[in-house]
Amino acid sequence: MDVTDILRELSDAAAELVRRGLVLASGGNVSFRQGDVVYISPTGSRLNALSPELFAQVAFPTGESLNAFKPSSELPMHLAAYQVREEARVIIHCHPPHLIALSALGWELPPMTADFFLYLNAERLPVVPYITPGTEELAHAVAEKLGEAPAVILGNHGILVTGPNVDKALTRVLLAEEMAYIYLTARQFGEPRVLTAADWHALKASRYRQTS
Repeated sequence: MDVTDILRELSDAAAELVRRGLVLASGGNVSFRQGDVVYISPTGSRLNALSPELFAQVAFPTGESLNAFKPSSELPMHLAAYQVREEARVIIHCHPPHLIALSALGWELPPMTADFFLYLNAERLPVVPYITPGTEELAHAVAEKLGEAPAVILGNHGILVTGPNVDKALTRVLLAEEMAYIYLTARQFGEPRVLTAADWHALKASRYRQTS
């Protein structure tokens, strides 16, 4: 796919976030990196009203503006994430309610099902304590945690997810919110059994969902 096709797919994914109640239309931001150019939703834009021609374009890694649209105020966080996760082509930042509730309690997100390992490729999702949105301080804190996992929960704020393509990034957002819902629900009745590193190693050794 060319850049226009990918941005159209990303626009559709952004609208899906709004439909699912994972972000208000005017909140959150998405981006796509192609070489030394980052395409990011403009500041103040509605995620259910994006289209390829409306994305702000900035130079990577400097953040220098390349077109007439002003990039999202969360640009520093996106640029920092792309520098740490070199495989990332897409970033989604949104405000899923169960993940925010989890972070407000100071809890990291543990694996509740095998899908956590398969799609997030991590033993847990780390949490960055609340830091003022849009700041370099938040960008640096997120970059540090992205060394542990392809996604980071932002305390009292939301989540930032990276992915090699739009589908993978969106799937990771949806899965993380589902895991948070399961975990918070289970906690109402007791201490839930969560999957462990040993479970992950056993899954890797098995042929579960392997095609070859």
